[in-house]
Amino acid sequence: MKFKNVVRRSNVLMLSLEERVIPRYNVLNVMMEKKLLKKRPKFSNVTWLPEAEFLENYVLKNRYYAEELLLVYKGGDSMALKEQNTEHESD
Repeated sequence: MKFKNVVRRSNVLMLSLEERVIPRYNVLNVMMEKKLLKKRPKFSNVTWLPEAEFLENYVLKNRYYAEELLLVYKGGDSMALKEQNTEHESD
């Protein structure tokens, strides 16, 4: 997020960085990397969504990636999940 965007939307500063802003930013980054979004949504809009609506619209909507996105949202590492799944498949 650019500094000028924070200044323009200073109400974002009222939100918890650790519990809301960073997890949602990380989920959007993973979704963009995997090309699950056609274009990046306005982050200010995403941060103000109620949690249930964010989870429904961005995490659970993508069934194939839902587990990975939920892990990222909860602060986990999506690479660790991939490694864990690979280990189970080789057993």
